[in-house]
Amino acid sequence: MDFILKGDFAYSLDRCQIKTVQNGYLVCVNGLTEGIWTEIPERYALLPLLDYSGKLIIPGMTDLHSQALSSSIGRASMSARI
Repeated sequence: MDFILKGDFAYSLDRCQIKTVQNGYLVCVNGLTEGIWTEIPERYALLPLLDYSGKLIIPGMTDLHSQALSSSIGRASMSARI
């Protein structure tokens, strides 16, 4: 499925750098991300647009649950008595 997502993006350039794009467009073609731009490239202009303006989109295969458990803060909060 090909489509464009509109929203605010945060993604990693590498394991030490996070890039953010506000009011950006992510283009997905054949299930793969083609890129994230501040304007829709003309060659993708006819793709369906899903508007998530004001929402944070974190593209990629990220399991935030396991990441929280691997940090010292996550382990401390998960082991705290309630």
